[in-house]
Amino acid sequence: MTVMTMAAATYALKESMKDCMEAHISCVELESRARKMDDQRVDDALLRVIRECADMCRLTADAALHDSESRTALAKACIDVTRRCAEDCARFMGNVEMQRCADVCARAVLACQRLARA
Repeated sequence: MTVMTMAAATYALKESMKDCMEAHISCVELESRARKMDDQRVDDALLRVIRECADMCRLTADAALHDSESRTALAKACIDVTRRCAEDCARFMGNVEMQRCADVCARAVLACQRLARA
């Protein structure tokens, strides 16, 4: 592997970890705010998905950071959870916080796909 290839791989890994951590933070913040929203669609199932996404994204980023043997398996599991969170949040048209979370989680899905292949 050339120095440039190694540098590019390292950059891609760091960007993927950053995207996962951004989703983690976004979901943690959203979960707290969503509990206070006056919207019948915000139920326990949605709050669980948001929390699971936050937890899986953090765990996946940590596994990538520490080059864990579990990184690939965690990244694959994270794809499913994060995709569901993005889809569920995207249903809240007109809600800026939910749309931001949907966007951030969509980027985390791509990041997890990269981590699953790495």
